[in-house]
Parts: sequence; C-alpha cells; structure tokens
Amino acid sequence: MILSVSHEYISVIVRWKGRSASDTTSRMDPEQLWTWRKAASIAAHVRDHVASLLVPGAKLIDVSLAGHRRIEELGGKLAVPLQSSRNNIAAHYCAYV
Repeated sequence: MILSVSHEYISVIVRWKGRSASDTTSRMDPEQLWTWRKAASIAAHVRDHVASLLVPGAKLIDVSLAGHRRIEELGGKLAVPLQSSRNNIAAHYCAYV
C-alpha cells in the first residue's frame, strides 16, 4: 500500500542522498514539515484501519474504498489509488484494475 509515508521513511531517503534527516528537517519550512508529519500520521492511521479490515472473504475493492474514505475523513487527499501487496504480487496491486 502507498501508506508507508512516515518521518522514518523520509529520513531513510534523505540519508540515502547523503544528508542527515535532521539537516533536512531543520531547513524545511515549518508549514511544510507540519504537512509531512500530518501525512505520516494519516498514513499510519489508515494503514492500521485497512489492516483490521483484511479478513478472509473481504473484497479488496471494499477494503481499498474504505481506506480512501478514511483518508478523506482525516483531512487527507488521495494522491494515487490504494496499492497493496498480495500473495505472489510483490507490490503495486490495485483493486481497480
């Protein structure tokens, strides 16, 4: 799922580019940093909510739409449709296709 945005994830990307996370976040505009943190919080909440809906017999389209609704309820906007990894599909499975 594309719900893995978190402060730790941003830190990994920043370190990968040769900088420390604290260097980058200290230079960020406070409003932009707040936006990233809010997105991370929404992503974590929605990830947990969607995981609780994954039970035998659940339809992936229903689970995905519930995730979309929860993102909007929490004040987020959907950038791309919810993605998942299922069985032998490593990633980027979309219930709509």
